[in-house]
Amino acid sequence: MCIRDRYKGLNALGSEGIINVNVKDEKPGLNKVEIFLKQGNQVIKIYSTNLDGKKEEEIKIKVNPKSYGFLEGKGSIIVEATDKSLLKNKAILEKEINFDFTPPTISIVNYTQNMINGGTGFVFFQSNEELKNANINVGDVNFKCLKINQTYICPFSIPYYFDSVKPINLSISDYAGNTANQGLRI
Repeated sequence: MCIRDRYKGLNALGSEGIINVNVKDEKPGLNKVEIFLKQGNQVIKIYSTNLDGKKEEEIKIKVNPKSYGFLEGKGSIIVEATDKSLLKNKAILEKEINFDFTPPTISIVNYTQNMINGGTGFVFFQSNEELKNANINVGDVNFKCLKINQTYICPFSIPYYFDSVKPINLSISDYAGNTANQGLRI
């Protein structure tokens, strides 16, 4: 029997977190899968399903740990899978995580302030934590940001074919899925 965390980098769970696991048992097949959240002595079952001999199952659930009364800090996700054999063999995966409900901060260091269509600009900013994603959106055009040392650098352009002013937004998200956005005046 095999249980795998589909997000290898999952070490934090935010207020709108996603848990994605894969359970597998070739013979005799899976019987039951349960998923729990744990913090201190508090253990809450957030998912349970009967698989009736299925060989493999991909489970993806959206969860809000805050709604169960969990606080920011250390905790764990526990996945228990039982097979369909007479012995009811059980596999358990317990993964330590950090409950993080606070969005990351954006501290603009500098950015290009005057641009025309077809021009290129830069945004330099810092955040209070490591980011999973950082992007500049010019209308519906997306530009990825790069991290160098402790500063994020976002090169972007205003496409020459835009016939009107489009909003320019900096969007970031941390590894727990918390997001922050900031509009730029250019």
